[in-house]
Amino acid sequence: MNTRKLVILSAFLGTSVFLRLISIHIPAVGVELLRIGIAGIPIVLAGLMFGPVAGGIVGVLADVLGFWISPTGPFLPQFTIVSALNGILPPILLLNRRPPFSLPALIYSITVTRVITHVLLIPYFLSTILKAPYNVTLTAQLLYQAVSIPVYVIVIKALLLAFAQRASRIAAVPGK
Repeated sequence: MNTRKLVILSAFLGTSVFLRLISIHIPAVGVELLRIGIAGIPIVLAGLMFGPVAGGIVGVLADVLGFWISPTGPFLPQFTIVSALNGILPPILLLNRRPPFSLPALIYSITVTRVITHVLLIPYFLSTILKAPYNVTLTAQLLYQAVSIPVYVIVIKALLLAFAQRASRIAAVPGK
């Protein structure tokens, strides 16, 4: 991995941690029922731009650093796995295609990822580990993902296009 990639991945990591800090936390039944925000977008971008290993590493580090800076309850490694999956699954679901991805491909990969991680895993973990009512957490996640998935798709598509345009301008400069 070269220095440029490390710098970009570090920027994604720092952005994700910052966005986690400014996300909205909704407590209910004694646990954090829902975290509304876009901290997962840099994790998904890391995976889409540099592959599932890079996305997974950014996801793990973002969760651990975010918890270390601003804990919102006990540290649960299950949620670190969820964060890693947010960076691992999208590039795997896109079968190693290269950016910029088509809109239908992004809709597919982000929807499947968010359903697995946020609709299935998070309610399961909250109910089994923290004893939150499964129906409550599932309903909250379903409603949140109905809004979150389109936002993720639009923002990620726009950022991938911007990165692709920037990369083409750099490649066009003589001597680069």
